[in-house]
Parts: sequence; structure tokens; C-alpha cells
Amino acid sequence: MMVNYQKPVENREGEEGLLSVDDFVERGVKIDPEWTRFENLLVAAEVASQKHVEQEKIRKKRKKVSDHQSCTFNSKKALEENLMSSAINCHNSTNSYNSEYTKRSSGSHKSDIGHQRRSRSRQTGPDDQKIPVLPECFVNRIDSLKGTHIRFVIQKVLYESDVNGNSRLSIPERQVRQEFLTENEIRGFDTDLKIPLQKFIEPSCREMLDGTMLLNRWKMEKENGTITYQYVLIGEWTNVRIRNGLKVGDQVQVWSFRIQEKLCLALVEVTN
Repeated sequence: MMVNYQKPVENREGEEGLLSVDDFVERGVKIDPEWTRFENLLVAAEVASQKHVEQEKIRKKRKKVSDHQSCTFNSKKALEENLMSSAINCHNSTNSYNSEYTKRSSGSHKSDIGHQRRSRSRQTGPDDQKIPVLPECFVNRIDSLKGTHIRFVIQKVLYESDVNGNSRLSIPERQVRQEFLTENEIRGFDTDLKIPLQKFIEPSCREMLDGTMLLNRWKMEKENGTITYQYVLIGEWTNVRIRNGLKVGDQVQVWSFRIQEKLCLALVEVTN
């Protein structure tokens, strides 16, 4: 007995398990009514075997497609995660680069900003390297004003030039201990702009009216041609000095803080 096959037939989706008449028809098997039960059984077994082989091929083909899709999905997902990670890193790097409170990198910048960077090396002794503690009354006052970005600017002795005849407190740039100005504020000095202080706290912890104190920067040229810079606190400085009894030889500290990104200063008298 010979069973003739026309061609392998891929099972329709979901057709697995028991044989049906379609399995014989699709494979070109013509059932002879004269066959014995044993012959029918042999043909059925052969069709079943062929069907099983074909189903295995279909399973492998589907698995291969599924694995490929899974690999593609995972690769796509990994790519998206890498892109997202790169985007976040780029965003953080950009924010760090653009942040005006980040320590400015080395290298020149146009105008006086290059000088501002080069002057970070200070002529100070070991004891000067310690950042003092801001008195509690100032901390509480700054906190009540919702101040942020507290910086220790300088500790200095008041000289004749700070007290007698000159209505200003000088802050030599080379003696500034912590960066407290933004790049834009420094650029403003190049165009003769003065910074109106949002708040100024006196040594008595008294808070002055907004804009009554100003910060400026002066360019000082020595006889040998050397150029230095100093910040100067002007406006109501004379009234502040007199009201708080400041005199030549007194030590003071200048601290900076920010209220909604605007510059504020606090003046602390250092007592022995």
C-alpha cells in the first residue's frame, strides 16, 4: 500500500492534537474503502507523523520569530534606556556648566572674569583656612527671610579708609574666602553696574530697607602697572558704621546669602 503526498501542508493556526478528515485531504491522501482496519491504522499513523513533523517546524519558526522580536524589543529598550541616561547626564552636565553657583573652571574669560578666576589662590595662613560659624541670631534672621546659599566672604580689620571720610567698606578681591557672586553679576561690574542688595543685616541683627546698600567693584592700578580689584560696600555704610559704633581696629565679617537668587549681605562684628 502506498500513500501519496502532494506536499507538506502547514497546519492552520490552532489545529493540533487529533487527526481530522482535513488532515488527509490537505496531504492528498485518498482513503480507499477497501482498506483493512490495519491499513487504515498505518495510513493514519503516517499522516499523524507527518503532521507532527510539520507542527514542530511551525513551532520552531514561531519561536525564532518570537525570540527575534524579544531581542529587538530588549535592544530597543536598552537603547532607550541608554539614550535616557545620556540625556539625563547631558542635562545634569549642562545644569552644572550653566549654574552660576558652581565654582568657575580654570582658563581665561573675556574682560575681568579671567582675573576673578586667577585670584582664587589667597595669601592666607593656616588659621585663615577655617570657615567661622555664623552667629545664631544671623542664622535665625536669614532663615526667617527664607535665605539660601550662605557664603563666608571675608574677615577683616577696619582701616582708616573704611571709617574716616570714605563712605564705603572695602573688600579686597584677593582676600575673598568663598565665591559669592554670579558670572552675570561680575560681568555687570564691567559695564559700571552696581548691585543693589535685596537685604542687608547690620551687626546688631537689624535689617535695613531693600536697596539702601549697594555693592560695587573698583579697579585699582598700582604705580608698577599691577592691577588689583576690590569690592566696596557703599550707600548707607556711614550710617551703619555710626549706628553700630564701629571704629578703626575693629574686626568684622561679611557674609552673603540669597533671597530668590538676589544678593544679600550680613555684617558681623567679631568680639574677643
